[in-house]
Amino acid sequence: MKRSKGVHSMPPSIRFINLTRDLNELIQVSHLLFSHGKSPVIHMSVIPLNDYRQWETQVRSRSDSMHTHQGRSAEFHSYCMDAGRIFFFDCNESIFHKLNDEDIFFRRKQPVIFADKEVLGFLEIFTRSERMLLNFPCC
Repeated sequence: MKRSKGVHSMPPSIRFINLTRDLNELIQVSHLLFSHGKSPVIHMSVIPLNDYRQWETQVRSRSDSMHTHQGRSAEFHSYCMDAGRIFFFDCNESIFHKLNDEDIFFRRKQPVIFADKEVLGFLEIFTRSERMLLNFPCC
């Protein structure tokens, strides 16, 4: 297949690379939880950013508010990357959500202590229009 002159594929951004690294770490933590007889389920949700901001101002006093899922939610099964996009699959192996590299604005993560190790237990991804949350309900 020939490429047109002047068409170059852009390398992934640092944000994209770091996000895929975080997703791989969440999957490793899921395996660790399973090996210790704990639920390995990773919950994910997506909510429009305006709805999230409105909800957040109402519950700001609760310390666990950033760990709460709102909007569409499902159990995370896997992800794949293709041409600057990340596809998130649910437990039915259906595409639940996708993020384009240029849409990734900010990510926030938080470790938890499990089996005397600090592991990733919470990942929040923001774009300019939505918030996505991935976490373990047991941690």
